[in-house]
Amino acid sequence: MRRLAVCAALPLFLLATACSEGHGHSPEQLDAMIAEDAREANGAEEDGLPESRFDPDTLLCEPDVDAAGGWRTDVPRRAVEEGPVALSAHAPEDADTTGTEVVVVGPDEEPVTAAAAVEDGEVAPVEFPDDFEGAGLAAGTHTVLWTDEETGTALACDGFEAE
Repeated sequence: MRRLAVCAALPLFLLATACSEGHGHSPEQLDAMIAEDAREANGAEEDGLPESRFDPDTLLCEPDVDAAGGWRTDVPRRAVEEGPVALSAHAPEDADTTGTEVVVVGPDEEPVTAAAAVEDGEVAPVEFPDDFEGAGLAAGTHTVLWTDEETGTALACDGFEAE
């Protein structure tokens, strides 16, 4: 009987031992690996911008921009009829970003950019189309991407609709 119990317990012991060894990665390493996979899945277009586009039905960008630290954005949630449109973002407390590039991709898929300083966690607000050279407010969906001015890393994505 004892021999039977030992034989039955042996596979469970081996399974528990193998599972307890884990995968050898800390939670931080796993987060970094997931973030890298998300960046690769999001890809970048020829001009270096993420392929993320704002969906006015869900109020989300797809694919989502993987930004560390939880950047928040402030854009109109109702369709605007005329400009200018105020666009702002708020950096997390521990952000070391000193400047951003705000990129608006309109219905024509042509990106226009404006620079915005970051001071005390607040990104200087910009107005679309006034602060964007060569921009116009066309009817349709506009995706707004905030990127780190120095590294080009995507920080946040949002958008708005114009009628």
